[in-house]
Amino acid sequence: MAAETPYCRVDLHHLPPDTRDGAATGPLTTHEPVVPQDRVRLWIVPLSIFLCCLQAGLTIIAENVFFVIITSTLIPVAGFALLFGLVLILNPVIGFLGRCRSRRLNRIELVCLFTAMLVTAGISTFGLASHLVPMIPAPWNPEWNTAQRGWDETLTHPEHPALNPMLYLQEDDAIRSFREGVSVRSPAEGASVPERLRYYGAVFRAIPWAHWIPPVGYWLLFTFGCYGIFYSLSYLVLRHWSDREKLTFPLAQLPLAVIPDDHDPRAFPAIFYRPGFWAGFAISALVLSWNGSIAAGWMIPDFRINLGLGRPEFERMADGTLLEGLGGSFRALIIFTAIGIAFLLPTQISFSTWSYFLFGQFLMLVAIWIGIGQAWGDFPSDFRSATNFLTAQGGGALLTFAAISLFRCLLEYATLARGRSIEERFRLTAPVVWLAISTTIVVLWLMWNRIPLVWAMGFVLVITLLTIGVMRIVAETSMYWFLGNFGFFHAFNILGLGKLVPGALLAPLMPIYSIFFMDLKTFIAPNILNAAKMQADTGRGRRMFHINLIICLVASVVFAVGFMIFIAHARGGQQMHGWFFNSMPLGTLDSTLAFVRDTDSALSFNTLWFFIGAGWLGFSLWIRRTLFWFPHPIGYILLFNPLMANLWLSFFIGWMAKKVTVTYGGKSTFDRVRPIFIGLIIGELLAIFIWMLLGLTMGFHSGLDLNRQTP
Repeated sequence: MAAETPYCRVDLHHLPPDTRDGAATGPLTTHEPVVPQDRVRLWIVPLSIFLCCLQAGLTIIAENVFFVIITSTLIPVAGFALLFGLVLILNPVIGFLGRCRSRRLNRIELVCLFTAMLVTAGISTFGLASHLVPMIPAPWNPEWNTAQRGWDETLTHPEHPALNPMLYLQEDDAIRSFREGVSVRSPAEGASVPERLRYYGAVFRAIPWAHWIPPVGYWLLFTFGCYGIFYSLSYLVLRHWSDREKLTFPLAQLPLAVIPDDHDPRAFPAIFYRPGFWAGFAISALVLSWNGSIAAGWMIPDFRINLGLGRPEFERMADGTLLEGLGGSFRALIIFTAIGIAFLLPTQISFSTWSYFLFGQFLMLVAIWIGIGQAWGDFPSDFRSATNFLTAQGGGALLTFAAISLFRCLLEYATLARGRSIEERFRLTAPVVWLAISTTIVVLWLMWNRIPLVWAMGFVLVITLLTIGVMRIVAETSMYWFLGNFGFFHAFNILGLGKLVPGALLAPLMPIYSIFFMDLKTFIAPNILNAAKMQADTGRGRRMFHINLIICLVASVVFAVGFMIFIAHARGGQQMHGWFFNSMPLGTLDSTLAFVRDTDSALSFNTLWFFIGAGWLGFSLWIRRTLFWFPHPIGYILLFNPLMANLWLSFFIGWMAKKVTVTYGGKSTFDRVRPIFIGLIIGELLAIFIWMLLGLTMGFHSGLDLNRQTP
């Protein structure tokens, strides 16, 4: 009897790209055995730290010297530029010179580098430093804390201040040196490098660090407590959302699409061999580069390519028509990244995003037509405490959806832990344990700020639900741009809780809330979740992934806060970015004072709309169990995000493209067309990064940015 031939089971996830994708890209031209590299080499950690700090430094300099914000959304353009350069240039060069694939950066190492930059990208701007550092000297700033403002009546009262003095600078000299800059003579133009280094050293020594270190240290306790909550929540929900609910996580899949497979012997990632990818790349990169050339003065301005309908154009078109009331809020922009993301989404999700936005605009028009208001401006809403009937609906839906998601995840953990050993239970429920520890730290910190235990716990509950809601939206829709017009103080006013507690008792919460949860453009929690998803999909190097990410988080926070303090003293806070160093802290403290003086809020129509939003969300989730065609409610939740006005058209275009592709071509056609839309995204991100660098070095503003709020 002949010996049986041993056969190996085929792993479909690790087939060569030619076989897996069904693409005829030519035979493999190497006979070198491909051995996947599972380990992360130790030098990746210092390299990641260096890149994260470099990203933070460049972001702070660009923001406050050239007034260009490099990182303004959840998508880090610098991180994608680095990843593109590594896989397109560095790895092939290493492979060619070293003649050994094992010396190249493997898949998990590239993931470690990219996720470190992904998670830390916003720390130096909207995510932490640009909100925290200007707030520390703001309340006791003698230029702002005047008798006319009235802060000293409650917020900074000499004997019983509502704000905790230990969190803020109070010395006039320290505040003055921050606002005006230290008294160190600047080097002459064209000074040598040693002279500039001596100047920077003198600035560093002149900073009153003894006054800064205590408040910064207290704030960082809260910061790392919140980061612990974000980190724990990411792993608490990841298993359920990924394995049970099969969410697609497109923002996590996008960088993985351009990272080479360790089993593929070719020099470049498989998608780089697709002509469609380069076609999409060329469309977005060339269009934006054309407009960038015009901004640089290299081309005639009359030939600028118009990418959509801005607010002024719509106001002129709608003047005198039934749509006139939407002037000031409506626009229709073409953003290649949003188009590509919408194409990658399930059609029911992308349909929900733009259709519910238009539904909200229709409701606004109805309210105007029946005389409740005369224009969009009569329905104010902001990210501090004001709501209108649309954002109230979105807020009710957001908190309800987040609560349901959290309950399902905790229920699954309880079910999985049943019948297991103590060691297995601890390993399985570690995210829950760390969430409890982080929550305890934050609650105790709030109580140290004289917040009663009940309200401290209520505050943490709301920010936890807000975090889960935003993470769910990003995981399901890849929404990369937020301005959250609903949060703790919106809910406080809507529910009329001012009747239960004096405003002065909760006044410290508003400056605290403003650091992380008001302006959500670079909210760190969704990026931690996407980083965790990328590592899980890679399936290797989990320990080094966590070590690298946590070290980079700590290093980026310390560096970004310290460097922001340094550059403010070198230039003078008055010469820094006006929004972060003037408008934001002033507006937050004025809102805090208004909250103290008028918290006797009554229930209003927005209260009704809040509960309507919660009810419609619950009804939608229930009815979709039987009527699969019923609209997904994720777009309804996004009514709390006013930036959908900038994104809806691009999501509509991406939805329409996918609908036509799948309807008339099927899955095989979708697989062939998909690289085109990935190319659209990568092309825009690379064009934005390159033209930002050109603008910074050559002294012009390219106007290319994902943060397209201006007309």
